[in-house]
Amino acid sequence: DIHVAAFEMVEDEHGKPFVYDVNTNTNYNQGAEKAARVTSAYDRLADYLMHERDRLEAAAL
Repeated sequence: DIHVAAFEMVEDEHGKPFVYDVNTNTNYNQGAEKAARVTSAYDRLADYLMHERDRLEAAAL
């Protein structure tokens, strides 16, 4: 089970995306994120980890 991954992709001239790499442990490219106008991978990862922490804490009660 992979819950956190980064996908590297390009788009053709028609906007069709092509994924060419999937990383489960990587250094994120903040410049690419800004250019793509997407939420920072660091922020998304932090949100995911906090959600998992909360879920596990609730399950332990």
